[in-house]
Parts: sequence; C-alpha cells; structure tokens
Amino acid sequence: MILTDESIWHALSYSKKSLLQELKKEADEQKYQIKVIVYLRRQDGLLISRWNQEVKQNFNSVAVMTCEEYLAASEKKEKKIYQYAQKLDEIAAVIGKNNLIVRRFSPKSWKDGSIIHDFMHEIGLDVTEEFQELEESENLRLDKNTTEIKRILNKSEFLTEKEISYFRRFLKEISKDYIKEENTEMLAKEELQQFLELYVKENERVAEEYIGDGQPLFSNEVKDLPKWNPQNEKMQEEIIQFFAAVTVDLRRTNEIQRQKINQQEKRIRQLEKRANEFVMFRDKAKHPFRTIWKKLFR
Repeated sequence: MILTDESIWHALSYSKKSLLQELKKEADEQKYQIKVIVYLRRQDGLLISRWNQEVKQNFNSVAVMTCEEYLAASEKKEKKIYQYAQKLDEIAAVIGKNNLIVRRFSPKSWKDGSIIHDFMHEIGLDVTEEFQELEESENLRLDKNTTEIKRILNKSEFLTEKEISYFRRFLKEISKDYIKEENTEMLAKEELQQFLELYVKENERVAEEYIGDGQPLFSNEVKDLPKWNPQNEKMQEEIIQFFAAVTVDLRRTNEIQRQKINQQEKRIRQLEKRANEFVMFRDKAKHPFRTIWKKLFR
C-alpha cells in the first residue's frame, strides 16, 4: 500500500504529529513494514510553492498575504517544516533510519529524469513496456500576476468561496500563456539568501547523514533576477484578459440559459395547446348530440 500526500510533511509538524506513531502501531499489529520516502526541495522553493498554493486554493488566512508577509509569518510560525534534519530525525526515531529514504526534488537527481521512475526504483520496481503512466491533471501554479489578482479577490468580503473558485479557473488558463515568460522572483535575491542561510547547517547534516553521496543537498546559488513588481508591463494585459474571459463566459452561459428558457416556453405553449384541445374534446364528449346538432344546423 502506498500513502502519498504532500501535506503529510506539514501535518507531522502541526496538525497530526502522532500520524507516524499510529501507522507504526498498526503496522506492528498487522505484521507489515513501513518505509518512508521523502523528496526534499530547497527551502525557498517550498516556501514560494506553498504560498502560491495557499493563494490559489484560498485555504486560510495565508490566502490574502503577500509573499513578503508569508515569509515573515513562516519564519515565526512554520519554521519546523523547513528544518529538514530535525524532521527527518523525528521520522527515523519512529520507523528506524534504515526505513527512511531521502531524495532530492530535482529532475537532475531522478532516475531517467522522472519522479515516477525514481520512486518506482526506490521501491524496487522496474519500469517495463507493460507499465503505463496515467495522464495526470497537472497542478499548475499561477504566474505572479494572476497570483496577485487571485490574492486580491480572496480579500473580497462580498464574493462567496464558490464565486472565487469560478474566477480561479480563468486565472489558471491565463497563467499558461505567461508563466513561461517570467523572469522575476517573488522575493528579492537578498531576501532569499537570508532565508536560505537559516538552514545551511540543517541541509549539510541531511546530505551527510541521510543521503551520503558526497554532494551538497542543494546548490546555494540564488538567481540574480529582479524582484516582481505589481506595476509590471504585463499586469494590465493579464487583468484585461481575465475580465474579457469572465465576460465572454458569462455571455455564453446567459445565451445557453436563454435558449433553454425559450425551449421551455415553447414546450409550455405546446402543453397549453394540448390541454385546451383536451378540454374541447372533453366538452364535446359530454354533449355529443349538441355537437352534432350545431354542425347540422349552423
């Protein structure tokens, strides 16, 4: 049995600290072995990915935070999820270090450049011709501009969750065209470097004790890209595309509804006509001689 969920890492630190102990107890009772495979991404990547996901899905109070606000909040309230060595120690203490496999979340580190092939290799399965990868629904992140639009929508007090979810669909579509062109970072280079500096020692210990291939856990290089600014040249363009997409969709939906109403009205008129014809037939059936008399002498 494979249990996989990206939220497990966070849950083990906060909402479900006893999860592993419960699984281990069940495993011992049922006589099966637990192995944990962890894919670690560099802390700044995890931070920004989590923020983007929270804003996109509108899960909680994070959904209205700027990336800078989320960075500050994470350093105070969610530091545990970035302390990889400490969290791995806690997992190893429950299931045994020999049952913990740590991998880098990087295509360069994966077998055949595929996380699926890499995972199967780690659990002792070979990818053969009989193996078929299912078409997956990609959990695409929003680009920076549409993330900002979504964050502002999340702050609205008059929009329902269902309505905000409706808008998200169009933002995701718009992002597909712009995300490849991005050449900025949500945080400044100095902010990223300061954040990563907090976990240098942790990462060194993970590389040494849990991977042991003589390589650093991650590169410490931070790209020298400008910080994203909401006043960028593409923002207005994406806002216009967003409102155009929503307007066209509403217009098409209204047209479909109008056609359905027209069809229903036509159906009602047909039923009314048949009802009137039935009433006339019923009256004639009640007074057949009167009807014949009228036809003969009118």
